Amino acid sequence: MHKKTFLMILSVLLFTTVFLLPAAGEPSHAHSPQSFTDVSSDYWGRQYISFAAEVGIIQGYRLEDGSYQFRPDNPVSKEESMQMLYKAVTNSGIGPAFSPDLPAKYETELREAGIAQWAWECVSYGLENGILEAK
Repeated sequence: MHKKTFLMILSVLLFTTVFLLPAAGEPSHAHSPQSFTDVSSDYWGRQYISFAAEVGIIQGYRLEDGSYQFRPDNPVSKEESMQMLYKAVTNSGIGPAFSPDLPAKYETELREAGIAQWAWECVSYGLENGILEAK
């Protein structure tokens, strides 16, 4: 996929997520917003982080004590980026549903690319729907 096409798709997804989902009310797939232990009440991005957690785009990193961290200063990995896009598309209903056989279909490509196993679902979804290319 060309960079321009990817940026256009990303822009549409972000627009949809930020502006249209809140107007639709409480979605049935929403999770309770996590109380991220590393995001203070006066952190500039707290409302965006809370929104993304509420609509199921992010979950954060679960700690051994059951609490969650967002880690706002960490860089976002390729797998995490695709996971957020995948969750935005599937949770909003604007994209096709996930098919459970996709990870098996793309297993060779996923292994060769060194994709973390937790991300196989979202990456295989991206490959199947033209969001990602195997290159």
